[in-house]
Amino acid sequence: MSSERDRQSERDRQMEKIRRLLTKAESTPYPEEAEAFLIKVAELAARYSIDDARLWAESPSSSRDKPIERSIRIQAPHAARKATLVGAVAESFGCMAVRLGDAANMSCSIVGFEGDVRRTESLVTSLFIQLTNAMLAESPTGMHASRVAAWRRSFITAYAFRISQRLSKVRSAQTQSDVADSAVTAVVLRDRSDEVDAEMRSRYPHVRTSRVDGGSSRDGQRAGKRAANRTDLGGSAVSGSRRKSLR
Repeated sequence: MSSERDRQSERDRQMEKIRRLLTKAESTPYPEEAEAFLIKVAELAARYSIDDARLWAESPSSSRDKPIERSIRIQAPHAARKATLVGAVAESFGCMAVRLGDAANMSCSIVGFEGDVRRTESLVTSLFIQLTNAMLAESPTGMHASRVAAWRRSFITAYAFRISQRLSKVRSAQTQSDVADSAVTAVVLRDRSDEVDAEMRSRYPHVRTSRVDGGSSRDGQRAGKRAANRTDLGGSAVSGSRRKSLR
């Protein structure tokens, strides 16, 4: 029990460190300085995830953490496309996400180890807010409603894809940062991935893979990619209540 409390306390300290860095990133008026803080946050989040995996591998099998499940509500419109962002973040932290419900009442269930799930939730919450703000700021005017909707669908899809690329790059760099241990780390992460996959299959034995097309608006795709390149990869962890739905 003491060991578990120590691990939980350490996770809380890690999240607090991320929150402090994000507060600095959000308060500075200088884009270059903000980007430096945000890159650091992304690196820390990836490092903490890998550290969790190594500690898990070093623990006796009987006392190892088991994957858990959390749910994030996703509101229309374009809920299915917003769900791809949840899946991208979850995968980057060694979790899996499944989309539940229909377009009018959709949620994403995240399955993974506790620390990874917490980091996923934190980052998804931030990305939802940032996606909404960027999309509204850049959404074209003077267009027919159907064209605006097509633009937004393309924006969200491109945004999610680019975020996935950025997170994968950071995680890969952290995995390989210690050349001597990189092979061992890869094995541990694969073992954890197998555990998560088994848990997902036990909870959702009939889940199917689905794809979302890139959308028909080239302008929306380019705008979504630009917004993703500017986005905070650490999660908006400011004080106050935390939103888990994208309005």
